[in-house]
Amino acid sequence: MAEATAPSTSGRLPRISKRLRLVTAGRLSSRSGWVTLAGVLLMLGIWLVDKGPTLAANAAPSGADPGNWLSLAWGITGQSARLAPWAYPPLTFVALRIFLAFMAPLTALKVLGVLTWIGMGAAFWIVMQRFIRRLPIYVRFALAILFAFSGYEAEIFAWGGYPQLAGMAFLILAIPYTEKWLEDGERRDGLAAAVFIGAVIFTHHLLTAMLPVLWVVLFMWSWLQKKDSRKMVLRRFLVLSVAIFGISLAALPIYWKYISLLAGNPANSSGFGFQTLPLLISYLFRQAAWLWIALTFVAIIAPFWLRRHPLSGSVLAFTWGSLFCFAVLWEVRLLQGLFAGIVLGLALVLDEAWGKRLAPGLQEIVRGSSTVLLGGVLLVLIPAGQQQFLQASAYYRVASNDMLPGITWLKDHSQPGDRVASSKTNPDLLGWWIEGLAGRPTFYATDLRWLSFTQERSNAEIANTIFNPSTPPRKAEALIGAYHIRWIFVDENTSKNSLPALVQAGVLSIAYQDNRVTIFKVNKLPAASLTGGH
Repeated sequence: MAEATAPSTSGRLPRISKRLRLVTAGRLSSRSGWVTLAGVLLMLGIWLVDKGPTLAANAAPSGADPGNWLSLAWGITGQSARLAPWAYPPLTFVALRIFLAFMAPLTALKVLGVLTWIGMGAAFWIVMQRFIRRLPIYVRFALAILFAFSGYEAEIFAWGGYPQLAGMAFLILAIPYTEKWLEDGERRDGLAAAVFIGAVIFTHHLLTAMLPVLWVVLFMWSWLQKKDSRKMVLRRFLVLSVAIFGISLAALPIYWKYISLLAGNPANSSGFGFQTLPLLISYLFRQAAWLWIALTFVAIIAPFWLRRHPLSGSVLAFTWGSLFCFAVLWEVRLLQGLFAGIVLGLALVLDEAWGKRLAPGLQEIVRGSSTVLLGGVLLVLIPAGQQQFLQASAYYRVASNDMLPGITWLKDHSQPGDRVASSKTNPDLLGWWIEGLAGRPTFYATDLRWLSFTQERSNAEIANTIFNPSTPPRKAEALIGAYHIRWIFVDENTSKNSLPALVQAGVLSIAYQDNRVTIFKVNKLPAASLTGGH
């Protein structure tokens, strides 16, 4: 009798294991899950070897935006010094605020930047592991590296687009899982699709704007492919749509406030159009443009050629959907999805080549040729991406090593709530770093097209007037008094202004000066205010 009860205990173990695999989507509890994790760690190691020296050589990451992310992260717990009101999908800033509880601000920013970039590459690697099964593992990993280390992703990292990188990581997962749900109707795929789409909505506004287009493209593609089960495809589409609608309602207050604060359409601040297509192509494909353009054409036709592939709809959505969104808004950041489509399209072609049943000798030739082709692409595009990373990191750098001492001095010698006016720095605004790192509310001089919110632009107009060389000293003095500005922060490399006249008049005095930065303290304010305060 005792022997008869033994099988019941051992029989429970396979059932428990099966349930565990269902909960983890069948990945982490399997050998494939550990291979996927090892690939992510290897990608991180390659990144640190390739990009780490540039990151380590500078105390702060490049770009103006990371300074703004610091302000928004502090705002999660009500500690932001940001002068203008703001609204933004919060997921990235919640993560940064958690890092700030354990790390110094500049370290937290670097960790966030690396994790969002590697997270995007890891998402692509997971898609390769989940949906591309015929290619050998080293080819799948090479494709993930090609996408993650492309020049345009380096450009986004260089100007500090961490929320966009994080949002793209979620989008890369959301679209294939949505296609799989529409195709097979497996509950875990539908759940994964809903979770990743929700993460996109709570991470990045522009990628959220793309979602309806990509969603409709996927549905129409699946509906056309499934002639015998179109009602089922429609049913699955409606079920997931209801789930996404519920998630969207939770995010509605954030987006409502965001829209209410906008100063017009925030898209296409660079002014791209049909007349600037050559400039756009040179920006988007700055390195090895001819190869990227050739791969783009391959990806555009690949879904129609390989329409039975489980990722054909995803390639169609990322290529044609991204191009459609760009044609409507002319916002270059929407073309980040195009790069995902390009590399996914290449993966489809290689997967088909490896899966073809041919004569043994011919099959080896086809597989070898496709491997050599991918190797050649990597040899061209990976060094090109690294070159673009180095160029963009130097170009977008704001909080440089010679700028940080001045920001630190201001934080140490001013009082919380003291208002600052900061000059321009080339090519981006400096004031976001003063607000985020020094924690002082700032009027920052800058090109207004880089600012999305109405109040932010109004504040920038004030700073632009103060630092404009043609502004009469008395008007600059009146503005300083009207808006209760206590400190003037000047980048000596870029600023030409009338402040010396205010020093001579005793309104300002030099409180700090080094080879890069001069900080003026406001000694006295005019009795009358132009505006009655702010």
